[in-house]
Amino acid sequence: MAKIAQLYPEQVWGQISEYINPPYDSRAYGITHWLRGEPETFGTEVNPGPIIIFPIELIWRWVEGDVSQRSWYLATFVPPLLHRDEGKVCWARELLIRYGGLIKVRNNLYANFGTGSWSGPTSNYLNRKREIAVAFRKDETHPNVKKWLDDYIDNLEQGIQKEKISEERDDF
Repeated sequence: MAKIAQLYPEQVWGQISEYINPPYDSRAYGITHWLRGEPETFGTEVNPGPIIIFPIELIWRWVEGDVSQRSWYLATFVPPLLHRDEGKVCWARELLIRYGGLIKVRNNLYANFGTGSWSGPTSNYLNRKREIAVAFRKDETHPNVKKWLDDYIDNLEQGIQKEKISEERDDF
């Protein structure tokens, strides 16, 4: 499917966007899971899915068709990745710039970024995520993105402290 999407991104987006509207069923879940991509096993990096194939303006046009339903839904399947790679879209940042004023968008993006798998102490895993967010925050200028990052970093710090206590108790 990804090869076809690369060849015909507008047509493929037109087809799949019909299936990710309400009701959000198992087919919608499968499509959005595919679009999002998968975190690397035991890591904090993300292998972005095929959403990066589609022209960003097509996705924004789809969201604008029903902002109240689609903006928060998009937050569940953008790649949970913060980056400033030249020539690549940071989907999370772009989403926050446009719709970060909406609590449902911010909350669903927190949940999206909260997924992943790791081995070893959870506090180490959360600390690495925190380091990435803090580094990204240093150069951020947009208020919606800064607010989300501040809250995300605070939540990670709370999680780190909680996990350190738990790990100490368990003698991890």
